Amino acid sequence: MRVKRFEGKKEEAILAQIREEMGPDATIVSTRIKPYPAPLGWFLRPRLIVTASYEVDDTFAQREEAVKTPSILQTARDIMPKEGADPDDSIEESLALLLQEARKATLQTEAKAEEAKPESKPKEATKVKAKTAPPGNENNATHTYENPLAKTLYDTLLSQDVLPEVAARLMGDLSELPADHTDVTDIIKTVYGNIVDLLSNPTLINITKTVPQAVVFMGPTGVGKTTTIAKLASYLSLKHELSVGLVTADTYRIAAVEQLKTYADILGLEIRTVYKASEMLAQMNSLVPPHDVVLMDTAGRSHKNKGNLADIKLLLDEIPDSVRYLVLSINTRYKDLAGIVNAYAEITDFNLIFTKLDESDNLGNLVNICCLTGRKPAYITFGQSVPEDFDAVKPDRIAKSLLGLNGGVTSHD
Repeated sequence: MRVKRFEGKKEEAILAQIREEMGPDATIVSTRIKPYPAPLGWFLRPRLIVTASYEVDDTFAQREEAVKTPSILQTARDIMPKEGADPDDSIEESLALLLQEARKATLQTEAKAEEAKPESKPKEATKVKAKTAPPGNENNATHTYENPLAKTLYDTLLSQDVLPEVAARLMGDLSELPADHTDVTDIIKTVYGNIVDLLSNPTLINITKTVPQAVVFMGPTGVGKTTTIAKLASYLSLKHELSVGLVTADTYRIAAVEQLKTYADILGLEIRTVYKASEMLAQMNSLVPPHDVVLMDTAGRSHKNKGNLADIKLLLDEIPDSVRYLVLSINTRYKDLAGIVNAYAEITDFNLIFTKLDESDNLGNLVNICCLTGRKPAYITFGQSVPEDFDAVKPDRIAKSLLGLNGGVTSHD
């Protein structure tokens, strides 16, 4: 299959160009009108954008394709918008082609299955609906989809380590779609839109210098909490020109205190050390104001130890208006992540920061935790460089990555 996008002012001229380049058997994949931005749009006629495709009529090529079918998602990736392009120009065409390829692959699979059946056994016509495991075993639920594109998207989510229960929620009611349903907008809005909705509107640090803020970071040992604070401090002070102060209450690990002090010296930031909860308020008051933001590191301790959590709660009680983030590693297995989130939820409310995305090929745990706990992901980190390997969560990029449509989840990709 060959795909090309044509642009012009008149439909007749575009169709003539399609017939000339692709022949009379070309198929129109999508048609859309794109006006010029104001003020040019007030005077110029809108542009018409038409995407067309045609099959390569070659018997040998078809036989080769039957032996080795190209990846459906790879086909979609090949026509996704390049960096700097308007994503609205091609996302619909990408998914339309994805549907065409999925339908073709399904027909090939069905034909092979039919050939393998005994001649005496009649073909059974069945409608496949979602199947779920018994209550209490939701994480092992299985779901099947009759529509080829829906099945492709669901399988792609599972390949990213998204739990079956979570993938089914993101798929919505697509299990009811028949195989010949061709409304690409319907299908993609359900999955892509549900992912974006799930990840949207977290609590981010205010960068407007209007009200001083205290920001607390919590989490288990080894997730990169101190490095994350250094990245955020550098991001706020260098990029947004905020005055940033630091507080460390992680006095259980001398290395953590020294690490944060080193970053403070490099960035020219004030830092305070808190040894007990009763010192917290005084140290915060010495920094807010004059600083716009004060970032506080807490001790990384086991979430299974109630005493550890009680100590953190005492610190939080001293600064009730603080913004709070629980820092988690994307590489931690889901059951442990759920245990950590649930334990901290007993003492406070918070949004999430996921670290070490550079060490994992899959984003499943990010949506698993957000979907099943109702927590929002605010920031991600993906390397050791300060402050480069840090970014706010961009739901649209994560949605595309989860669906196999591109590989980057940050603005740095």
